[in-house]
Amino acid sequence: MSLPTELAALLKTVDHPGHFYTSGVRITPMPALEVDGVGPLSFPLPPEQARRLIAVAERAPYGRGPDTLVDTQVRRAWQLSPDQLRVGEGPWSETLDAIVRAAAHGLGVAGEVDAQLYKMVVYDPQSFFAEHRDTEKTAGMFGTLVIVLPSPHEGGELVVRHLGEEAVLPLPGAPSFQVSYAAFYADCLHELRPVTEGVRLALIYNLVRRDRGRRPQPPDHRAVVRRVAALLERWQRDLGDPNDEDVPEKLVYLLEHRYTSAEHAFAALKNGDAAAANVLEAAAEAADCALHLALVSIEESGSAHSTWYEPRRGRRWYRDGWEARSNEDFEVMEVLERTQTLTDWRTPEDDEAPLGVLVLEDDALSPPGALEDTDPDEKTYQEASGNEGATFARAWRRAALVLWPRPRTMDVVAKSGLGASLPYLEGLVARWVEGGEDLAAPERRDACALGHRMVDTWPETSWTWRSPPRTDQAAAALALFTELGSPTLVTAMVSQVLIGIRYEGSENEALADALTLLEPEVASDLLRRLVERHAHFGFAACAALLNLACDPMLDVDLEALRPAAEALVGHLPVGPDPSRRYEGWRRPEMPDATFVSNLLEALWRLEVPELRERAVTGMLARPDAYPIDDVLLPATLTLGWCLGPIRYDSLLEACLTHLRARVALPLAPPSDWRREAAPGCACEDCRALRGFLVDPAQETWRLKAAKDRRHHVEAEIRQRLYDVYGQTERRGSPHTLVLTKNQRSYERRVAQRAADRAALKALAALP
Repeated sequence: MSLPTELAALLKTVDHPGHFYTSGVRITPMPALEVDGVGPLSFPLPPEQARRLIAVAERAPYGRGPDTLVDTQVRRAWQLSPDQLRVGEGPWSETLDAIVRAAAHGLGVAGEVDAQLYKMVVYDPQSFFAEHRDTEKTAGMFGTLVIVLPSPHEGGELVVRHLGEEAVLPLPGAPSFQVSYAAFYADCLHELRPVTEGVRLALIYNLVRRDRGRRPQPPDHRAVVRRVAALLERWQRDLGDPNDEDVPEKLVYLLEHRYTSAEHAFAALKNGDAAAANVLEAAAEAADCALHLALVSIEESGSAHSTWYEPRRGRRWYRDGWEARSNEDFEVMEVLERTQTLTDWRTPEDDEAPLGVLVLEDDALSPPGALEDTDPDEKTYQEASGNEGATFARAWRRAALVLWPRPRTMDVVAKSGLGASLPYLEGLVARWVEGGEDLAAPERRDACALGHRMVDTWPETSWTWRSPPRTDQAAAALALFTELGSPTLVTAMVSQVLIGIRYEGSENEALADALTLLEPEVASDLLRRLVERHAHFGFAACAALLNLACDPMLDVDLEALRPAAEALVGHLPVGPDPSRRYEGWRRPEMPDATFVSNLLEALWRLEVPELRERAVTGMLARPDAYPIDDVLLPATLTLGWCLGPIRYDSLLEACLTHLRARVALPLAPPSDWRREAAPGCACEDCRALRGFLVDPAQETWRLKAAKDRRHHVEAEIRQRLYDVYGQTERRGSPHTLVLTKNQRSYERRVAQRAADRAALKALAALP
């Protein structure tokens, strides 16, 4: 027997007060009940008063999600609101109190319970209410109380269902001296069968727990507590066995009842759930396990097809037409995505626990497969459209009691992924800082333990260009490790994650700060290894990091940075390498001005002129990878302040020579209509185009041709940047492409000349 199965079997033996429903009959004087527009009611209810009640009532609606709807295929009844009713004091108040006490006892609810009048409901012949659950109508509401007043009728049985059990409660229209009642938990499915004769008259009350601080206490189950504690201790021993890989990290005991967000608390647990919580709390304390209340969320989506053929009608069928087709009538073809999470954590004291989103493993659920045969709480169906096939989405949401060995808390958090472990680590660090940053504080100890587990389990997902990694997580973790003042964690993070798995550059600021914690020789080795590992695809990020680390404000030992600088210059990019086109999600980069300025500024700060000159020489030797106009000139202007007195620096000189040569070229507008024409396509139309371009007397040319020929000529013009403007004349068939020459090349050279002179002036102004 598996551990989750064994735990569920043990908890099933726990006796608990109450049941999911209770009912009874009470002999009592009738209430002094008066209705606006009708007057005082008599009991048993006369037919004439029944007709008058219906006349002043309204159709009873029902709730579907956030909506309140009226649909007699779902609910056929009449209702009156409390402000239409006046209930006299006296013996009836005592009767109501007695009924509420009996209902609370029958449901196993401890503490004070209030009954809040919700409405009066009138069911005439053929009236019914299809199967549904009650929604929480006020804070603290846990159940519904139905009091049926004397009124002769047939049918109208109340059916309550929960976890495969069903109770059929007749609740007859009793004689004039007694009332019948039923109470049930609000999350129970229930329906009212059709009234066949007469009129059924009922008062509906919301049952609200006044004192939510008390849970129902089970009988003395010390023997069960000992057995559960022994099970948890054996579980811990199994977890410590490296040869046993089938032991779940967590145990997630699914609760019987459903709870709203307002009811999500230990104090609001109902009968059997409350009993199980009490047993687990005592056993967990004895076995040194952590116990929490959490929300289980299981979500699935994928492909589906509709099984709807025509709208169905009936007492129990209340969705019709398009809505039936969209939300109900579909069959799952393939589940493409499934997530299982635990959220909304509460301690047994009902304090929030900062655990975020943890993963629910398949082997953790107790009992196993607890949700396999249950209907989802949410489901939608989207019909096929365009190229998209039909899809579905559905979700189950249940409350659960979650256990794990207390010493393994950090393992549990870390194994749920960075989405859970990072927020938890952040909370630990914040509490440690607020507590005075004592190096021996338990918050720091736990934070360091979690940090090491995070690094050891850092995901090595195979990324693609469609889903790049979240490098902000690495930066966030590194910043927290630095705040903890842990050089061991920083070293592990850089070595195992940034060097071993991935590095992009968004981590640079956090990494530069982290270097200040390390011994110079350790920082030097890590940076050198980082550059050697990532220089091919991440040379720009490496240069930015090196320059950032040279900032005097960080007070990093510059000597420690020189090996990384040598490694980066040794891996100086010279353009795309066909042998290494891609690495995971990253594409090869081309050098840009920012890379050049970062690298040369860092080399200047490191006072390694020979290394700097070597880098510049390598750049100048590859004008295809380092074009002066786009890369070297902007970098030189950016670096002007740190060139200092080196007026004849080779990079500066190369830029000056390039600009002066271009400024010296003659510049004059075209003297006729002759334009440059480069060799290209040999088709008849392109040959005619080139003939038009070199003709000194022809300004325009008309090509009357089919669409594909016109488009081909236009593409040739765009590719060659010819000085021609084209416009389609849409008269006749085929249309005519009209080409007119312009002097765009000359205008570009004029703009370039102005830019060159401005650049020469800026270079001359350098210090």
